[in-house]
Amino acid sequence: MWSRASPPTGRLVEFVELPRDVHPYYISTQAHPEFLSRPTKAHPLFAGLVGAALERQRGAEADAPDVSA
Repeated sequence: MWSRASPPTGRLVEFVELPRDVHPYYISTQAHPEFLSRPTKAHPLFAGLVGAALERQRGAEADAPDVSA
């Protein structure tokens, strides 16, 4: 687990992230990125989550056995 952001006092942790080998997309935050996100311009946390989900889905589809025959 990595602490990714802290205020200058260093007494709080604002963002925490797990490595990809532990979880494909895990970020925890006390911030409120939803306030800066719009339907046509998603905050990077939301865009990253959707991107990671699509990447994982594509990987699962590529690994699936061919059953068309």
